[in-house]
Amino acid sequence: MPTWMPDQGETMEHRGLKLTIGTLAILGALGYLLYAGLKETTRYYVTVTELVESPPPYAGTAGIRVAGKIVDGSIARKGLDLNFQITDGKRAIPVHYHGLVPDTFKYGADVVAEGLYRPHQGLAADLILAKCPSKFTPKKEGRGQRAST
Repeated sequence: MPTWMPDQGETMEHRGLKLTIGTLAILGALGYLLYAGLKETTRYYVTVTELVESPPPYAGTAGIRVAGKIVDGSIARKGLDLNFQITDGKRAIPVHYHGLVPDTFKYGADVVAEGLYRPHQGLAADLILAKCPSKFTPKKEGRGQRAST
């Protein structure tokens, strides 16, 4: 056997070590991807009261999610700029948003607003999620409409 070739025993140990290191590297990468993905999708939200009564951990924090209902009469639109208030029944905060909103965005709708919270200014939202109604109610037949058969 030439001197540059390792003997069979050494080759098997070397292969086993390579296989173990490769497997650990793949498992480590998959574990990291799973952790990073779950971290983003499992972001919880706080209620308006939790946000208002405990501002220090949330103040100046981007990406905070706040859940509540849209306060009746609070929606003010100017182009794509939107100002409204959300409440959890106890407290209310102003929300400022620039962009398009879902069709289900209306007074009394459940929403989750995500953005930067400043205690004396409210929430500067980057994202608005509106909950879909849990009960389907078909539109009433109006003038000129026929019932489908």
